[in-house]
Amino acid sequence: MSVIEGLKARQRFTVAESELADYILEHADAVSHQGIAELAAAAGKSNSTIIRLSRKVGSRGWRDFRVDLAADLEKLRRTAADTDPNTPFLGKSSTASIMSSILRLENAALSDCYAGVHPESIGRLARAATGARRIIYYALGDSYATLYAFGALMSKIGVECVAADQYRLHHEAAFHASSHDIALIVSYSGAYLADLATQIARLRVQHCKIAVITSDASALDSVPPFDFPVLLPFRENRYGKVATFYSQTCIRFVLNCVYSVAFSQNFDVNLRDKDLIEMLEPGLTGTRF
Repeated sequence: MSVIEGLKARQRFTVAESELADYILEHADAVSHQGIAELAAAAGKSNSTIIRLSRKVGSRGWRDFRVDLAADLEKLRRTAADTDPNTPFLGKSSTASIMSSILRLENAALSDCYAGVHPESIGRLARAATGARRIIYYALGDSYATLYAFGALMSKIGVECVAADQYRLHHEAAFHASSHDIALIVSYSGAYLADLATQIARLRVQHCKIAVITSDASALDSVPPFDFPVLLPFRENRYGKVATFYSQTCIRFVLNCVYSVAFSQNFDVNLRDKDLIEMLEPGLTGTRF
């Protein structure tokens, strides 16, 4: 998570830290060149508050925070100049320009995701998935379709993935979950998590591990915490966008990485089994044997 995303998320901030975060976000360019004493005087906060805030958003201290902030600002300028993730093209654009815009957008999404998602969060989820009885997934719309494709991949290495809302049985899936399962919830905006409050409570009663992929940092600040949280970069609006290009590129990248890490845990066997399975698929038998 970038320091700018951390400032916006305000996880476990005090009132003074929240006020300081507001000041930094409003004067980010100037702050990236200020010393701690200069910022303290301008924002009306103590040095200790500045240092605590720096550490809460992932920096080791004020000096590192200032460097991280400058890097984030430069990254935002670069990506913003390339394309808007919500409206990457305008009306009556040429086919070539639209193709170029979508390419830049997806490249930016992949770069942002690679830089912002911690490898350990991917690794922990992937390792847990290989030992799970099944993965029960919750999602809506485009994210549902993306998870469906992920489930097809995981089935090739012997991990069963089932849709929680198949036949609209949200509550049944949660009720029959166990400590041997993983519930995987994908909601880029985080809004869907509120709709699943009852199911999440039931999953916890059943001791089912819960993984969440979202861009909403505050949604992950739950008690008890989710077992496998994955925080995506936040650049796409919930409304007022052409499509979910940015969010789905990020989600697919994360899920592809989860599958790949899981695959690598038993690479030779998984590669053999995947080939054997695909040889049995209709239309391939004659060409593969």
